[in-house]
Amino acid sequence: MDERDQESLSSGGHELASEVGERVRSIISAAEAAANAVRHEAEQTAQVRRRVAEEEARRIVEDAKADADAFLAERVRRISELSDAVVERAETIVSRLDRAEEVRRQLQEMADALGESAEQLASEVRAVPAPDVAISPPTAAPEDSAPATPPVTVSAVEPPALE
Repeated sequence: MDERDQESLSSGGHELASEVGERVRSIISAAEAAANAVRHEAEQTAQVRRRVAEEEARRIVEDAKADADAFLAERVRRISELSDAVVERAETIVSRLDRAEEVRRQLQEMADALGESAEQLASEVRAVPAPDVAISPPTAAPEDSAPATPPVTVSAVEPPALE
């Protein structure tokens, strides 16, 4: 081969290398563009998924808040019912205590009146003279008979009439 052939091969090789280099650059550029497109699409998909997840999380939180509010309202209602029942029972007990105090006062008055009546009766009984009791003197008993008990005479006195 001669120089011309070599030059033509070398200039043809150079053109070929240039063409191959240009094709490689074009492929790399296309790959970078495709990679950028995939990256952009992945970012958009990630943003959509993030928004969906945020919306789902917000909905779950709102549902939990609503459940908690309903539970709290039910508890407040139940505590209010129980409080009302406790207050009602306390009022019943207080009214019973008031009535018990009245009954205790009445019983005390009755006991006082009975005590006064007993004292009055005792005074009246003391004021009545003692009954006459006649005791006959002992008589001598024969030695062979048992001793005789003396006869006792009691005159009956009627108790005073009670008012």
